[in-house]
Amino acid sequence: MTEQEPHVRLQIARKAAGYANATDAARRFGWNENTYRSHENGERGLKQSVAIKYARAFNVDPTFIILGAEDTKGKGDWVVPISGISQENGNIRGFKEYILPAQAEYYALCPLSPWSRVVAVEFAASYGVFSKGDLALFHDDSALLEEVEGQHALIKTEKSEFIIRFVRRVGDSELIDLAATCPEPIRPASFSRLLRLHLIVPRSQWTKRTALEVARMPLDDGSP
Repeated sequence: MTEQEPHVRLQIARKAAGYANATDAARRFGWNENTYRSHENGERGLKQSVAIKYARAFNVDPTFIILGAEDTKGKGDWVVPISGISQENGNIRGFKEYILPAQAEYYALCPLSPWSRVVAVEFAASYGVFSKGDLALFHDDSALLEEVEGQHALIKTEKSEFIIRFVRRVGDSELIDLAATCPEPIRPASFSRLLRLHLIVPRSQWTKRTALEVARMPLDDGSP
């Protein structure tokens, strides 16, 4: 078994993503554990479509798993539509939940793997661990409450409002504390969607562009 084999590179990608074993990864992403394990140990061949699915989950370039090519994660700038602007209380102005690239008013040029599926939120003021001008990137896949408890997350409330909060479960319930800051009083609330924080990009490491500026960019400049 060598590192030139795709199933070994799949193991490398899984470990680099922070999953200690195949079981942890399969349960996190809802994969059939036996199927995923057979891909990792080389018992089953790895189709390209399946390798791409795994690569997206582990946030690596699919060509690393398929061909052994160098991972492009974090190299170069990629165009990401900005879905909303967060205020100083974590409330988001003008958030678009399912935004198409052509519908965005502003875009961010930032270092990011082109295979990452993220929601970008710009900060107009400081809040929590975020500073004014930061760009917060959230995983586009919905997360479970236990996966984001004790972390900042993008929350869709039962009223279909989007806010960023430090997530605290209320007792043993499926409610979360929507207080703007950590101290009491607690405001228990239900939610319909939670998005995990993927990356905080400081203002100095990304560039804001309008839709017109992006349209005028060369095709090989920041476009996946």
